[in-house]
Amino acid sequence: MKSFNHKSKSYIELLAPAGSFAVMQAAADAGADAVYVSGKRFGARAFAPNFSEEELLEAIDYLHLRDCRLHLTVNTLMKEAELDEGLYRYLEPLVSAGLDAVIVQDLGVLFLLRSWFPELPVHASTQMSVTSREGAALLKRAGADRVILARELSLSEIASVSSVEGLEVETFIHGAMCYAYSGKCLFSSTLGERSGNRGTCAQPCRLAYSVSDDTDPQYILSMQDLCTLDKIPQLISAGVSSFKIEGRMKDSDYVASVTALYRKYLDRCLKDGGINTHYDVSRKDRAEAKAYARAICGPGYLETRNGPNMITPGDPSYRTKEKGNASFVSRTASYPKKLPVTASLAIHIGDPAVLKLSARGKTVTVSSLDAAEKAQKAPLDPEMVRTRMEKTDKWPFALQWEEVLLDGHVFLPVSQMNSMRRQAFCDLAKELTEPYRRSTSIKGSENIQAASELYCKHTCEKTDAIQAKKEKIHALATTEEQINALLDEPDVGRIYIESTLVRDDTPWEQWISHAHSGDYRQEVMIALPHIYRPQGEAAYVPPVFRKDHFLLRQFDGILVRALDELAWLAEQDIRQPVYTDYMLYAFNSSSVVFLCERGVKGICYSPEMSKYELADVEKSIAEHTVCPDREVFAYGKQIRMLSAQCIVKNTGSCLHQPGSLLLTDRRAAKFIVQNRCDSCYNILYNTVPVSLHEAASQLYDADRLYLRMDFTDESAEEVAGVISLFSKNRTGSCDYEYTKGHFERSVI
Repeated sequence: MKSFNHKSKSYIELLAPAGSFAVMQAAADAGADAVYVSGKRFGARAFAPNFSEEELLEAIDYLHLRDCRLHLTVNTLMKEAELDEGLYRYLEPLVSAGLDAVIVQDLGVLFLLRSWFPELPVHASTQMSVTSREGAALLKRAGADRVILARELSLSEIASVSSVEGLEVETFIHGAMCYAYSGKCLFSSTLGERSGNRGTCAQPCRLAYSVSDDTDPQYILSMQDLCTLDKIPQLISAGVSSFKIEGRMKDSDYVASVTALYRKYLDRCLKDGGINTHYDVSRKDRAEAKAYARAICGPGYLETRNGPNMITPGDPSYRTKEKGNASFVSRTASYPKKLPVTASLAIHIGDPAVLKLSARGKTVTVSSLDAAEKAQKAPLDPEMVRTRMEKTDKWPFALQWEEVLLDGHVFLPVSQMNSMRRQAFCDLAKELTEPYRRSTSIKGSENIQAASELYCKHTCEKTDAIQAKKEKIHALATTEEQINALLDEPDVGRIYIESTLVRDDTPWEQWISHAHSGDYRQEVMIALPHIYRPQGEAAYVPPVFRKDHFLLRQFDGILVRALDELAWLAEQDIRQPVYTDYMLYAFNSSSVVFLCERGVKGICYSPEMSKYELADVEKSIAEHTVCPDREVFAYGKQIRMLSAQCIVKNTGSCLHQPGSLLLTDRRAAKFIVQNRCDSCYNILYNTVPVSLHEAASQLYDADRLYLRMDFTDESAEEVAGVISLFSKNRTGSCDYEYTKGHFERSVI
């Protein structure tokens, strides 16, 4: 098997998708170096056929015999009950059989896999939305062997991440593109129970929306497909070590066609051990690459920050009319994986026949059950014997004869030759796959418990921060009016201020002084942007991330929204307590432990968790004595998605001015879209807030559990009304439309 070295330009992995065993076979025959698949559980494409446990075990050996690798997706957020009910039991036989890598989204799963299977390569999914060198380095230290980058990165940003020593970098090169940063989309689950973080996305971004009352609906959230045939040399130069094709929902024709095309041009690019930048993609191949694609294919974000040229201008349905009558598989399966096997055969009268096969340093020898006899009628012919023995059936072996020794007038029944051949192939396959096997043994729940205790001790140490009155309400403000309203609320113990409000023309220092004075003290914390891309264009790196950290040190703590920000803070000399927002997912107790290990003092649970799932995690945390502050998203217009695209720019022109607009769907429901020009991204919010005021009394009873409220466009009067509704001394009644979100119903 080829050794994988992510710094080597002479070998770059071509990684193909497969939603079924037949598609996996097509991918291997078309030239894939590795194939990524999902089992029946824990995969982000729940509606693909996917693989049974028996098929996964067979697939591991099938690919290893063909010098390929198998990567398994376990890239969903895990509920506490799922961790308890069998993730280890699901993976253990596959890891033992030689599974080559597991792809994960959940930070808790990364933590557990490193505890359970130290030798198993773990790849951080693109749904972790890694956008920086710092974020990639954090995951490397946490035990990830590879990072699959966010699709939104430019070539220069990819090059920055690939500079992390010892880390493999994987990026998507072809296929469908999400409008949102992968893993930063709750759109599907806010519409119902189907969550993209659980593999059941309903793809609302592929529908038409209106940006104003007088415009026709447009497919403004539907991205073009990605095609990078022209960019292979640049991607290699940027340090990409694995080229990933999207498409686990696609059929064999698509996967074989696209895999063969990229195999062809990747080999052409790497010819003679260098990087050949002088090649042209033929018109025929370019047309083939666009088969099955949406209206247009382009290079995505590699050289462009965003723009209308990345959006489908019309119906985003896939095209199939260009396939023609010929099968793509028959036209493109030009790289069948056949293993050269040295063979020798001896058939002598009076002795059992002996067949010897050798490959990859392994040798097997098989003898016939009976001795060969002198022929009474038709003696064995050497050519006939070779032909008989070369029937390899399902085995990927190509026999190369070293010698065939036959006595004159010798005879051996065909049934015995067939039996020898089958047994020899089976024995050779066993020998060739044996080196991939692992001896697995769970490290023990007591070790995980001990780790939790250690992390808890680190997490719960006292800091020099203001010891605020621990009121149960923590509130995020996005306008000056909201901040002033919250500063007069004794029930609010903590105020998060959006970093966009911390400017020279705002009295942010006075807000902090006001909060720290008076009859009660409130904590004031700065909320960092949702996206952190410091190695990108300088114009989109907010002042809060620049080297002078005076500003950050003035606050009682810092709210981080992305793993990359958490990693960046760890590299700075800033000692303020760090808290994580709800899109840095704490979905189970193991993910809470992971964040605690990295110095996080408090987390906000995902709004996709029901009260039953929250209770499961709370119980587990109590048993492990992990004790960070925990917030439940109790009020606010929930974020539906974060996107590098800008609807203002894509429907008109970019004014470089923060603002908001309303998006209307086919059922006349409206969504707020906010421009974050400081970091150049859009936030799409629900217009109807989540409100758990009816459950507030239950939430008040839990130790170190707080009510999180996010205010977006509310007035000061509305802020006061909401706080009053949630206060311990509740007054008034709810006078606004609201939803309970997923508090009463679980996502699937």
